[in-house]
Amino acid sequence: MNLELVESKGDKRAEYQRRYKQAHQERVRAAGLAWYRRNREKVLVKHRRRQLEALYGMTISEYSLLLTHQEGKCAICRRESATQHLAVDHDHKTGKIRGLLCNTCNLALGHLGKNPAWLLTAIQYVAK
Repeated sequence: MNLELVESKGDKRAEYQRRYKQAHQERVRAAGLAWYRRNREKVLVKHRRRQLEALYGMTISEYSLLLTHQEGKCAICRRESATQHLAVDHDHKTGKIRGLLCNTCNLALGHLGKNPAWLLTAIQYVAK
């Protein structure tokens, strides 16, 4: 088969799709939204899988295993997070994963800069 002919068919199809989408923007948008609503869970799982792999080199099963090991609770405050995934806490220098944290604890560590001296000072301050 002639390679130019194949490319030409592909180009024609792409041009047709571009023109169709441009001429029927509302219909295309509505169809896309309907598809997303029907497939929301699949989309979220796929996004989460890609995010874990890209950011932490971790699979969903490894995340689930760590979550089970922590009994579904934050590694610091030990509260369950019913509304959100627990954040993966890791050492930014080495990439080593330390545990899973709720949003509150993750933000607190982020604001204190993960500096042990600051954490101890904060503990002493709160204990007053």
